[in-house]
Amino acid sequence: MKRIMLLSLIALAGFSLSAQNIYHDEQVTVDKIEKGTYKINYRDAPNMSSMYVVVGKKKAVVIDAGDKDYDLMSLVRKCTDKPVVLLFTHTHGDHLGAMNQFEELYVNEKENLSQIQRNFKGKVHYVKDGDVFKLGGKSIQALEIVGHTAGGMIYCDYDTGNCYSGDCFGTGQVWLQFGSFDNPISVYLSQVEKMIGYMSTRHITHIYTGHFGQEECMYGINYIQDMGELARKMLSGDFESEHHNRSAESSPVRMTTLRRATIVYHPDRVR
Repeated sequence: MKRIMLLSLIALAGFSLSAQNIYHDEQVTVDKIEKGTYKINYRDAPNMSSMYVVVGKKKAVVIDAGDKDYDLMSLVRKCTDKPVVLLFTHTHGDHLGAMNQFEELYVNEKENLSQIQRNFKGKVHYVKDGDVFKLGGKSIQALEIVGHTAGGMIYCDYDTGNCYSGDCFGTGQVWLQFGSFDNPISVYLSQVEKMIGYMSTRHITHIYTGHFGQEECMYGINYIQDMGELARKMLSGDFESEHHNRSAESSPVRMTTLRRATIVYHPDRVR
C-alpha cells in the first residue's frame, strides 16, 4: 500500500521529476523511468512515437517499434544487454518502424497483419488476453483493449504499477474511427470500464502511452475515468463536438472533449 501511495505522488509530480535521462540527441531521448524500466522517444513530428523497455533478471521486452527505422536496437542496448523480444500494442505503421531489428515479435492475431506478413523477416508469435511474459523476477501481463484497433493490447507490470497502453486510450486523444471493424462508442465504453476495474483491483497507477506527450503530466485512473464519463455523455447525447482538427475538411470525423480526455470518432458510431 505504501508503494502504491508513493507511485501516485510521483505521478502527480510529473514524468520529468521521476525520469532520469540517459541519452538524447536531436531526434531521440532515452529516459530511465525507474529500475529496469526505460522510455525511448522519437522527438520528430508528426508522430513522436514512444517505446518502452522493461528488463528482468534473464530477459527484456521492448514495447512497440516506433514510426521510423532508426537504429532502435542501439537505443535498447543503452538500457539492457539481455535478450529482448518485441511486443506490439497494435499494428499501425507508426509503431512498426524498426521491427526488423528484432528476431521475434508478439502481436494479437486480430490486428491487421498485412505489413508484418509482407515485411517482417523474423518469427511471429500471437499474443492473447491474459498471456504472461516471465522475464526473471518480473512478469508482464498482456490484456486486450478493443477500440482504437480490433486487437489492441496493453502490457501491465503489477510490481511497479505501470501499464504500457500504446494508443488504446490515446495520449489525451483517442482515435476510434480506424479499421473496418468500426466499434461503436458503447463497445469502447465497456473497454474503459474494464480498464478502470484493472486499475482498481490490480493497482495500476501509471499509464504510459504510445506517443510523446507525458513530460508535463502523467496519465492515471482519473484520465480513464474522464474517458468513461465522456463516452457515457456521447451515448446519452449530452455532449458537444467539432470537426477533427487533423482530418480533411471533407472528412466526417468529429472530436469531443471532457477535461483531459478527447475522443475522435465517426458520427455513425455513436451508439
